[in-house]
Amino acid sequence: MRGIVIAWSLAIAIVAPGAQQSPAEPLRPTEDQLRLSAIEVARLVKLLELTPGMTVADVGAGLGAWTLQFSRWTGPSGRVWATDIDGVPLRSLRALIAREQLSNVTVVEGAPAATN
Repeated sequence: MRGIVIAWSLAIAIVAPGAQQSPAEPLRPTEDQLRLSAIEVARLVKLLELTPGMTVADVGAGLGAWTLQFSRWTGPSGRVWATDIDGVPLRSLRALIAREQLSNVTVVEGAPAATN
């Protein structure tokens, strides 16, 4: 399959009750989310016949667990568009991209009725 592949990620941020995290500090995907995303994205890569250099859209990217995996699969010649509608995940996505130095990822702010 060529072109743009849209992946609806179902990443859910779980914060333990009473956890002390500054609202200004970006959230991160949990170790479980990262582990599961590696398995799920590997399945999608096979099912959709993704190859390095392709363009992938992670719609509803959440904290970016799938975005990170797609970035690795598509490689430096590929492109990942990560979109979400909430400010917290968007801030967290941007922090993840900077921290992991993902030069092939673009974050896009979506809206309830448009992924942009």
